[in-house]
This record gives sequence, C-alpha cells and structure tokens, in this order.
Amino acid sequence: MRKALLLLILVAPLGFCFTNLGDFPFPARSIYSDLAISHYPNAVYLLHSISTWRQIPLWSDSILSGYPFAADPLSGLWYLPGWLAYLFPLPLGFNLNVLLHLVWGGLGVFIFLRKENKSDFAALAGAILFELFSKNFAHYAAGHLTLMYAIAWTPWVFLSERFFRTGRLSLLAGVFLGLTALADVRWFAFVFTAWLMFALYQRWIERIETRSWTFLLRVAACSGTALLIAAPLLLPLLEFTGLTTRAGMSAGDRLMSSLPPAYLAGLAIPDLQGFAEWMVYPGGAALVLALFSLSVPELRRRNAFWIGMIIISLVVASGSFTPLGDLLFRLPGFSLLRVPARAIFFLGWSFAVIAADCIHFLAFPGERMQDPDRKAPGNGLAIAALAGFLALVCAGLLVSTHSLPVNYAWGTIAIGLATAIVLARRSGHLQAGVFVSLVIALICLDLGGVDFVGLRFVPPKNALAIGQAEAEWIKAQDDGVFRIYSPSYSLPQQTAAANQIDLADGVNPLQIQGYTAYMEKATGIPFTGYSVTLPPFATASPETDNQGKNPDASLLGRLNVKYIVSAFDLHSPGLLLRNQVGDSKIYENVTFRPRAWVQADFDLNGAAIAPASSLTWTPNEIRLTAKGGGWLILSEIYYQGWTATVDEKLVPITPYDSLLRAIELPPGDHQVTFSYAPTSLTIGLILAGIGWLVAVGSFLIRGRRW
Repeated sequence: MRKALLLLILVAPLGFCFTNLGDFPFPARSIYSDLAISHYPNAVYLLHSISTWRQIPLWSDSILSGYPFAADPLSGLWYLPGWLAYLFPLPLGFNLNVLLHLVWGGLGVFIFLRKENKSDFAALAGAILFELFSKNFAHYAAGHLTLMYAIAWTPWVFLSERFFRTGRLSLLAGVFLGLTALADVRWFAFVFTAWLMFALYQRWIERIETRSWTFLLRVAACSGTALLIAAPLLLPLLEFTGLTTRAGMSAGDRLMSSLPPAYLAGLAIPDLQGFAEWMVYPGGAALVLALFSLSVPELRRRNAFWIGMIIISLVVASGSFTPLGDLLFRLPGFSLLRVPARAIFFLGWSFAVIAADCIHFLAFPGERMQDPDRKAPGNGLAIAALAGFLALVCAGLLVSTHSLPVNYAWGTIAIGLATAIVLARRSGHLQAGVFVSLVIALICLDLGGVDFVGLRFVPPKNALAIGQAEAEWIKAQDDGVFRIYSPSYSLPQQTAAANQIDLADGVNPLQIQGYTAYMEKATGIPFTGYSVTLPPFATASPETDNQGKNPDASLLGRLNVKYIVSAFDLHSPGLLLRNQVGDSKIYENVTFRPRAWVQADFDLNGAAIAPASSLTWTPNEIRLTAKGGGWLILSEIYYQGWTATVDEKLVPITPYDSLLRAIELPPGDHQVTFSYAPTSLTIGLILAGIGWLVAVGSFLIRGRRW
C-alpha cells in the first residue's frame, strides 16, 4: 500500500498534461515542434511500411529524395521502448510514452536517493524535482522526443554505481548506457562522461581498495557492452554521418545556442515560456535548499560531487562564452554535437539530489542530535538575503515602472515561501511531516506552473491543417509517383506524411553533402554553414526568406519533382503556374522526369528514351521493368548498401551526376531489382545480440548481482 501511494504521488505532479494527451505539444511562443515535424512523420512512415509492405523500413524516400532510415537517430527504429507509443493513436502514444519515461526517470531518482539512505519522502521530493525540472518540459514542448527518452535513463546510469559491489565486474551501467545511446545518441557522450566522473569520484571518496586495472577493466567492459547494444544504430550512423554536412560543422555551428551569461539569472527568476535550450530554473525550493546546504559543512562535504556537477554543467552549457567551450566540442564524440546548453540537464539532476539530502537533513535532525527539537545546524543568512534581494528588485521595478514582470514576481514568491519553510523548520516551528509536505507542494505548484505556462497543445486536425488544402489539390490532380519541393515550407513534413507525399526538401540534422550541394544549384538558394532545414531559412522566416530565389526546373526535374508549392512568385523557365490554394502558389514542373527512366548515354543532359514501367516501390526493395540499351537512371540517392540485379544477375550501380543511381542495360526488356541491405546494419545486429547475451549471462552467472 505504501509503495502504491508513493508511486501515485510520483505520477500526480504530471497531471496537468493528462487532459491534452491526444494533442501535439508545442512551445507556448512557437509554431514549430519537432514532434510534429520529425517524429510524427517518421512514425507514420514506419507504421505504413509495416502495414502495407510488411517490412521494417531501412530506407526512407519521404524527404530529401531518400536517406538511410536505419541510420537516422530520429527514426526511433532501434529503441524498442519507443515502440510503446505505437500501441495508441498518435500523438496520444507519444505523450503517454514521454510521461511514462518521466516517471521512469523519477523512479530512478527515488531509488538512487533511497540507496543514499534518504527517507522515502525526501527521495520523493528529489524525484519530483527531477520530473518537473523546467528544462525537461521545455524540451517536451519543443517536441524533442528522443532526447526526453534518453534523459529518463540518466538516473539509472548513476544508480548502477550503487548496485556495483567492490571487486565485482558490473555490466548494468553498460546496459543503461546502451539504451541511452539507442534513445538519443546525442545525449550519450554527455551521460557517459558524467558516469565516468561519478565512478572515479566514488572510487576516490569511498577509498575502494581495488587495483587500477580492475577499475579500468570494469569501465572498458561497461563501455563495450554499451557500444555492442547500440551497434545497430551506431555502425550505420557512423557510415552515414561521414557523408553528411554534420561532419563539416564549424566551431560556430557546434557551439550554437550556448547559454548566454545573462540567462544565469534564470536560476532564481524563471524564464516563463522561454527558449528550451536556455531554461535553467530548478525551482525556488531546490535553489533555497541547495544554498542552505552550502552553510552546513556536513552537507557541503556529502554533496561535493553534485555541487561540482552544477558548476561544470553551467560552464559546459556556456559554450562559446567560455574558453573551454571550443576545446571540449573538438574532442572525439563531442565534435559531432551541437548546442552545449544540453548540459543543463545535469543541473536539474544535481539540484534534485542536493535538495533531497537537505530535506532529509532538516526533517530528521534526531539522527545527528540528542534533542530532535533543538535548532538544526546551518545558517539561513544566504537564503534570507536572496529572498530579500529579489523582493527589493521587485519593489524597485514596481516603483520605477509601475509594473512588475510576472516571472520576477513568480521567482520572488517561490523563493520567499521556500525560505520561510526552511527557516521555520530549522528553528523547530514546523514538524517534519508538515515541512516535507509543504516543500513537495511548493515544488509541484512552482515547477508545475512554470511547465504548464510554457506548453500549448494543438489538436491533430490543426497541426496537420497547414498545407492540407495544397496536398489535397495535388493528389486530386495526379496519383502518380512524384516529389514536391517548397522553398517556403508551405507543405510541412507532417502534412506530407499524412498524405503519403514524398518531398525533395526536408528537415533533418543529417543531410548528405552531395545532395545539399546539388540542391544549392537546383534551388538557387545559397547554403552558408550548417542547417537542419533544406533549403535553409536565413532568418527562420520560411514565408519570406527565400523570396526572389528562382529554382532550376530541369535540375529539380531530375529529382522527380513535379510540383513546387511556394508562398511567393517564382520565375523560372519550365515552371507553369497551375493554381493558387490559400496563400500558396502551385507550379507544375514541365521538365519533370519519372522516378526511373532510360536514356541512351550517360550525358547529364541526355534525353529520356522512355520511363521505366511496372515500378513497384517498397522501403527496402524497388522492382521495375525497363527497356535497354542505354542507362537506367533511378531518381533516388546513390548510397552504399544498395545492390542491383538485372534479370537476377548482380550488376554495379554507378552514381549519376554524383547523386543518383544508374545501371547500364543491354538491349531488350529487363527485370531490374534494387535492394537495400547494408552490411553495417547486419554487423550491428550481430554485435547487439552478443552484447545482450554477455549482459544477461553476466547477470545469471553473478547470481543476479550485476
């Protein structure tokens, strides 16, 4: 019964999301969410592939004229807990799975703190702080689904150290690290580094008497296990990443969205409805409890690692604003990452641990003193000074401007209440149970309120409405095989996916360099620096950014682009204005080429003799009939892992214009098959099987002592 009550209290703070679980979450001040733009289309494609072709798709043709779906971390293909979302209608399944992961992460914090000998309700307070950390929900609003999954495993990675026994080889950390990498490989480098620091700290602080080589062996074993488990994603991803624009990022690209020093004020004053990457507010109660801990030598000593983690996370998050930023993001593993501010997640985790320890310290002084009613140790001057300073700032703003920003009032009230609660308990005026209850209630109201105002929920019919009229008009005119291009993002990815429309443009952090170079010429839009969108939008205003940039219709035609949907006029030979639907102009490309055609020679401007016939497209195999002789050009990206047969005989695939797939056909009618079965994935699956066998075998051999 007690466990059920604790679990209920752990879930209850997330209740403000329950009434909108069937809607798409969006940031309060933004019309974009990665959940709608990337994760929803990927899920639609995956489910459509399974239901229509009975295939788990390894390749996708939905955006960017094709890309390796199995190598894309955003596909969610290899993170099996993510598949729980598909048991429900979308986006309901996504929302339920995110909340489930938040509870899972909170449970990990709770167990970790209980292993640290904290009381149930002190541990529960820490778990709720972790769940409701403002940055978590800001990223949830931004639709960073896979990142939310990965963050939930962070406490379990640290918890694995508590399951470790001196002298024993433990692989539990490797399992949790592997699952983290499969959930979101971008978080893996951060959490792996933090885990290694924690393991070294524990070895030093607890004076663990094992040889250095034993410790190094354990680290190597856990690291190896993690890499083996994540191999189905990592090996294809390494193959893919080296060909993408990600590999050529500049220092400025890597350090994008570093935390500006001014935003450190967000530790005390919440940035309501702020930018997800710069959210640092840990909650008024967490900040007050952490400051109070600094005045108690026992708590300072016990939480030295977590205090250090807060400092390190802020230094790393500051990125380009510190001398160490560029150096760190040049290191192997970090050099492919962007947005140093992601390190702030460790700030929330560290504040949760420190706050829980302080709550336990204040709630149970009898563990240290003969008289439990005696005034507890610790100096309340710092927290009283902070509350007083914020109150004076608010008073000054009110007097000078006759108005008071809501976030200033919010932070002042939260910190003021937390200060009053802590000082009342320290002086013995609050009973332990009342103290803990008030702290938990304040955490829920404070952080829950910040999270709630930063979210807005959009019904699916509204989220999929943009571009829907354009998609319906095009589908009514033409039921053939073609792609669409938009220089103004007039047909969003989620709408295209819902209508089974393939795009030549797209939003994805991984874009093949050869394709972006080709599209720079084909679109007439300059590509300067790294961009997650193709085409890029210089000022993040798709409706106007690329106005005046006229595409090359013939180059787009080679990509099977038949229609162009634009928010502004285009003036290019080969484009015919067919209709205006809403604010969008729909052009037909009269130089359009079919998905596969045969031409007499390999000339880039060679005329098509005839389109291929009987084309049957599936994610992992394309079958068609074509008449030779000449060259068969398939308007799909040339990529390793694809093989081709002509009349069941293996033939080489040649890159056409360094971009598309081409094979030479002898005279006559031929059956052609293109198949995608990358060797890197096969090896990755074998290695993952070995990794799981080793991990489970270690568990069984050690008598369930990992």
